[in-house]
Amino acid sequence: MIRQTHALILSIAMASTSAFAQGNNSLAGRAPAGIYANFLLDSVAKEAYKAAYKDQKHAPHYPYPALTEAPTNDVIVQYLNILLDDPNVSGLAPMMPWSLLSRSNPGPNPLDPAEGSYAWEPLDDVFKAVDAWNKANAPQTKTIQLMISPGFNSPDWLWADIDDNAAGCTKESSKSVCKGDCDGLFATPAPADQSFGNCGYTSIFWRVEGDPIEQIPLPMPWNPTYKTDWQNFLIALNAQIQTEPSSSAFVSIEIAGPTASSPEMILPNDKNQAAPIKGTGGYLTLPSAAIKKLPKGEETIGKLSVSLAWNTLIANAYGTASPYGNNDGAFIEEWDRAIDLFGSVFSGITL
Repeated sequence: MIRQTHALILSIAMASTSAFAQGNNSLAGRAPAGIYANFLLDSVAKEAYKAAYKDQKHAPHYPYPALTEAPTNDVIVQYLNILLDDPNVSGLAPMMPWSLLSRSNPGPNPLDPAEGSYAWEPLDDVFKAVDAWNKANAPQTKTIQLMISPGFNSPDWLWADIDDNAAGCTKESSKSVCKGDCDGLFATPAPADQSFGNCGYTSIFWRVEGDPIEQIPLPMPWNPTYKTDWQNFLIALNAQIQTEPSSSAFVSIEIAGPTASSPEMILPNDKNQAAPIKGTGGYLTLPSAAIKKLPKGEETIGKLSVSLAWNTLIANAYGTASPYGNNDGAFIEEWDRAIDLFGSVFSGITL
């Protein structure tokens, strides 16, 4: 049974399979069971902000600092309490973008991040609400599943970090320019002033889940900077969860990493890219903003299909002689690594 109302979706959580840290399946891990309230936490936060500051002429800027202040978070908790009071609901399953919780580059040490780099408050609200409900309704307990997506939902600071780690990047002067985007691969001719070694994101694809449908940067599943930053976030996330009230209510997290709009195993493909590029014969073009950055006379490659775009990106990352052309091998390899990553970071819960 699935019932949807505004930002709320009630969904049945199937917990037939579990995975545990270090491959130790002997652990008695926590598992979800029943019907969970599945909602977009960033949408709830936006509505809470509007409600909290509706009478103020000079409200704090959203998302920050409003997202970290009490008025917004008090309204979030009130909303979550309404969901938890439904006797048919077994717990909360918030969906959220990585960008919601990550304000700025936290630095290389996930357990000692730069001050103010994370905004854990929306996550805290989920645990506060469940903790309060469980204490008020003992011995009944409700639990939490988390769904956090990178890909198109990565924080803006990631692009600068990928730039800084691109091949040939030097920071010797204020004029040094580091380019980690792959868009120039789709220009004819390619920009002569750019090295595409270790390029890590492109705006050639469309984000088709969510509103608006648009061309925004998508990190490459295999880019080492992207993978390291995502790994560090997961380690910091797990550390934060351990400090939450009723942290034992956390029973499941959805694996993500080599993805696009959600934790699902879906990347840009011929089918989901057909709608936004309707009328172009099914071919991709660079967004106008990217074209404007190219030197005069350079144009987007013509007759660029989604498959050709991926083959171009894969060949750039792995070489033209790699075994990954015209197949899913590179994506499968990164999903294998993501599964291992989640198993090493989170223990005793369902993955």
